[in-house]
Order: sequence, then structure tokens, then C-alpha cells
Amino acid sequence: MNRQTSVSILKAIVFIGIYGGLLMPLVFIPVVIFPFVFSKLIFFQILIGLTFPAYLALAWMEPAYRPKKHLLYFAILAYFVALALSTIFSVAPMRSWWGNQERMNGLFTLLHFLAWLTMTTSLVTRWEQWRKLLNYQVGLAVFMALVAILQRVYPNLLLFPAGVRVGGLLDNPIYMGAYQIFTLFFLALLAIKDQRHAMRIWYGAATVFALIAFFLAQSRGALLGLGAGFASFMVYYALFTKNRRVRATVLGLLALAIAGYGLAFAFRDTAFIRSTPLSRLTHFEMSVSTRFIAWHIAWDGFKERPLTGWGFDTFHILFNQKYNPQSLRFGQYETWFDRSHNTILDVLSMTGLLGFIAFAGIFITLFFTSWRAFKKGWIDLPVSAVLVALPVAYFVQNLFVFDHPAAFSMSYLLFALVISSTRGEFVGRKDSDEEVHLGAKHDAPWVSLGVVYLLAFVLVWNASVQPFQASRFAILGSQAFASRREDVAYDLYRKSLDLWTPYRDELSFLTGRDIITLSAQGTLNKYKRWKDFYQIAKEASEEELSRHPKNTHPQFLYSRLLHEMAPLLSI
Repeated sequence: MNRQTSVSILKAIVFIGIYGGLLMPLVFIPVVIFPFVFSKLIFFQILIGLTFPAYLALAWMEPAYRPKKHLLYFAILAYFVALALSTIFSVAPMRSWWGNQERMNGLFTLLHFLAWLTMTTSLVTRWEQWRKLLNYQVGLAVFMALVAILQRVYPNLLLFPAGVRVGGLLDNPIYMGAYQIFTLFFLALLAIKDQRHAMRIWYGAATVFALIAFFLAQSRGALLGLGAGFASFMVYYALFTKNRRVRATVLGLLALAIAGYGLAFAFRDTAFIRSTPLSRLTHFEMSVSTRFIAWHIAWDGFKERPLTGWGFDTFHILFNQKYNPQSLRFGQYETWFDRSHNTILDVLSMTGLLGFIAFAGIFITLFFTSWRAFKKGWIDLPVSAVLVALPVAYFVQNLFVFDHPAAFSMSYLLFALVISSTRGEFVGRKDSDEEVHLGAKHDAPWVSLGVVYLLAFVLVWNASVQPFQASRFAILGSQAFASRREDVAYDLYRKSLDLWTPYRDELSFLTGRDIITLSAQGTLNKYKRWKDFYQIAKEASEEELSRHPKNTHPQFLYSRLLHEMAPLLSI
């Protein structure tokens, strides 16, 4: 095989990882616990795990495909260093590394996004390439919007019945709102750059679908984010345009938009507003007391461990150690928080001052490099305004929620876009300020690549495939248990517990919940093998407690299990 053929094969594999990575929000495999999150990120882990080794070989062969020097890329690397330090000095290092099945926000998962970012910025560097990638993403977003719209008409379309607010394939309406914010700004960028009439029609139609999905989600945080992004675009454009008439028009449109929302807010109690999605988007008097409690706990946690924080993805430990009983006034659901619902306070409490400085550095370099590229003439004013406004929208909506799989997918796409578009290569020019000595080319390292792929397969199998299987067996076991197929249920539960997985907490929860529910109903003793099922649940709970002794949720579950089983065991 000649060298050029080897390069072409490796590039094809890498592009599968790049384009396939954007499919992640669409993935939905309902046979696992938390399918709207877990199945998506397991797919992403496997995809990147099997394509990134090809990128490493490609970068070794062709220096042009190696990571480019860029301030934003360095800022992101600095943030990952902060995350690593937070994980090392965490109050629960294994939780910080792996995360949990419900969120999948551990450092292990985020490193896959860093790998995806590296591949994308190294191979997708010119506008022609980005136009294809963004059009592809818009097509995916339209499909996501269509599913959300259908879910509004057919609430039972997906695994769980939808309410008034819909989240489509993301399940959570908050996630859908954030996802469509990115879609709207990417559409604006494409419409600005692509002058073809047919494409403008397509972008207009896609915008309609995105807006419908956005408003069906009725996410107040997303609305504030979109409003802040729109205002930032207008102000930035008005600030740097040389056309006074355009400046006046832009500021006028901004004033009109503000006035329009103000009018809706003023009449928010009218029958018309209350009968539309605008009701939720104009009523903010819903209880925010629990958020204030969580924010206060996060701040106290930061003051106690100010340098590296409590550890990435460990807010639940901080929240429980500093628990405020006032939370009980707002219902049982509000007594457990694993996030403060404010990204800034999450970063401060979980990663400390080092993480906060690095996190802030990402946004500072986003704004600076977008402005600098405009000044150098690499991008025009509207494009620069979009690249400044979208991070503002993302940042503001995250002041009320937290990151999730779809947001990670879109934010890293944004980071990759900014890194590429703020270099001269984006428009075919050489960036003299960041000129890179490419280095020597090499032949295809097939032997070394084979070894790397062998290690990658081992990692993917143990860290992604087996946890997926364990979760699948647990769900199937729960279903069999509910239908009184005792032998099948026992075998499936046992299989799930015999497989290694870092997400044992959800498996212990599922088995324990099944036993507790039937015991509370007084029907568990009708099962011939109830003692066997109890032993499995007890074993799973004790194993989880030994692995994560600071996590109060399995302690609560274990105590409930023993309490419910006491009458049966004393007979």
C-alpha cells in the first residue's frame, strides 16, 4: 500500500469520527438505564475510541494534520489540566474520573470531547469544509426538532410520556432549548456566508423548525440565553460597523425586540399569554428558593476548598455534607442536588480557583480571537458578531442549568469552529503570526498503529461496552422481575452484577428499588426466590457503599432495603 493510499484511509476513518460525533445527541437505545444520556455517551466513547488512533497515525505521517497553535486550544488544554488536578485531589477521585450513569460528566468522558475537538480542528480548516459540516449539523438539528414536534402531538412517541414541555430525543426540555440555541446561530452563520437562493430557503425552513422546537421546550434559561446572544450580536455589530444607517437599524431592531418581550411580559397574566408557551417564558415567580440554597452551599464549598475544589462531578457530596433542612419545605425531590444549577458556581465549588480561571480563559480567548480575526480581515463583521454572540448565549443559559451531552456536543463544535475560523487558513491565507514549522513526514506506522488499536479495543471493551451490557442486563432483569419470570430475572441481575462497570450505583439502585417496591406492597413473599433477590440487592448496595462511602444516596437506599425486609427476615 502506497503512502497516499494510507493517508486517504486514515483520513476517512477520522472523518467518520468527526461527522459521527455529531450524531451523538440523536442516539437513543432504550434498553439501558438513563437511555437518553447513557446510550448517547457510550456511543460517543466507542466512536472516538476507535477513530482517534487513526488520527494519531495520520498526524504522525502528515505534519499538516497535527494540532495547530491557537490561543483557544491552549485555553481548553489549560482547563483540562485544571480538571485533572481537581480529579486527583477530589474527595471522590473515582467519581470525578468516571462520573455517574445519569450525567456521564466524568473526566474520562470529557477527554473524548477533547479528542474530537483535536481531530476536527486538524482536518476541518477551511470554510468550504466547515460549510459541509455545519449543513450536516443543521440537517441533524432539523430531525431533532421534528421528533420534538411529533412528541408534542404523540406524547407516547418515545420511552417516557411527554408533558406540555417536550425534549424529543434529549428527553429534558432544558437540553432541547440549549441545543436549538446553537442551531439558530449556526443557521445565521450559514445564511450570512452562503448567498445561494436555494440554500437561503433551506436555512429559512430550518430556522422555523428550530424555533418551534425551542418554544415547545419552554426553557426560561434558554430564552434568556438566546435573548442575551441576540442582544450581543446587535451591540457588537453596531459597535464595529462603519455604516451609520446600519447601526441605527440594528439598534432599532434590538429596541423593538426588547419592547416586544416587555409587552408580552407586561400582559403575562392575560388569557392569551397564559394559553401559549409565552406563559412559562414570562413567568419567573416559580420557586427559586431551592436554587438559592444550592448556590449558597456551592459558595461555602468553594471557600472551604478554594484551590482545586471538591472534585469534578462531586457536588452531590458537598450538597449532602452541607445540607440545608430548608430544602424539605419544597418537596422531597428538592432534597437532592448533584449540581448547583449554575455553571459558574459548579466550576468554583468542584474545580476551585484553578478551574474557574481556566474556564474564564476559554471565553476570554473566544471573544479575543474572534475580534482579532475580524480586524485582520479573515472574517467579516457579521461572522465575527455570530462567533461572539453564541458564546454569550451559551454562557448566560448555563447560569441557570448545567452542561449535558447535547450541550457538550455543540459547545465543542463551537470551539472547533472558532479555532478554525480565526486562522488565516480559513480563507486561504497564511497566518504569519502563528506560523508553524510542520516538521518531517513519516511512513505509515502500521505496526505501532496495530498495537495502539489493540489497546484501544481493550479500553473500549472494558470502559464502554461492558458497562453498557451491565446496564442492559439490569433493565432486562427488572422487566423480567416485574413479570414474575423469576429464574430469568435472577440470571439477568446476576449477569449485570458480575460485569465490571464504574456505574454500579445505578445498578444497585435498580435492584434495590425493585425489592423495596414489592416488599412495601406486601407481594414480595409471593416470589419463590425472594431471598435470592434480596441477597443480590444487598450485595449490590454493600459493594456500592464500599466504593463510594461518601455518597448518601446508596446509604439511604440500603437503609430502606433493610427496613423493608426486616419483617420478612424475622419470620
